[in-house]
Amino acid sequence: MKKILYLVSISILFFTSCIPNPEEDPDPVVNVNDILVKKVTEIGTNGVEYSVEFTYSGKKFAQSIDSDGIRTVYTYEQDLLVKEESYDGTTLVEKTTYVYDISNNLITYIDLDYETNTGERWVYVHNSNGTISYQMFTGGLDDQTQADVTGTISGTQYIENTIDPITQQTQVFTEVFTYDAKNYPFKN
Repeated sequence: MKKILYLVSISILFFTSCIPNPEEDPDPVVNVNDILVKKVTEIGTNGVEYSVEFTYSGKKFAQSIDSDGIRTVYTYEQDLLVKEESYDGTTLVEKTTYVYDISNNLITYIDLDYETNTGERWVYVHNSNGTISYQMFTGGLDDQTQADVTGTISGTQYIENTIDPITQQTQVFTEVFTYDAKNYPFKN
């Protein structure tokens, strides 16, 4: 099952949009807050193309269909995404659930892969200094209790600590974020 991540490395992304009737109004005024991404296409360094097409309910994702034929349905409560269910035909192949605290902060993310009968559970703690600490647990579809990863996320970096399964040594991965003044295609 290919999980869609919008942090793309070593790929070329093409974002397209369509302005209705450009012959009638060649320079229409478009409110950028109303622009929604309809399709994302990635072309890997090996030349293989992968795409995802999105449909919306208002400004919220309703479903996406990728070039492998996987259809993902998105479920919301109020304005919060609470579930994603991915289907290959009519077979449920992956389900992701999101749990929030009373302040609408994400506190638990559970991803179940029905093709491999495995699951991941991510637990987030929102710290008073603005950082987020997390733990990732793995296991089966019913429970995920094997602690595999810990880390911290801030607005400028991501630090992950994992245990190498062979050497049992802790490995630290750090990613630093920088920002520009450009708009992100999925900001809406």
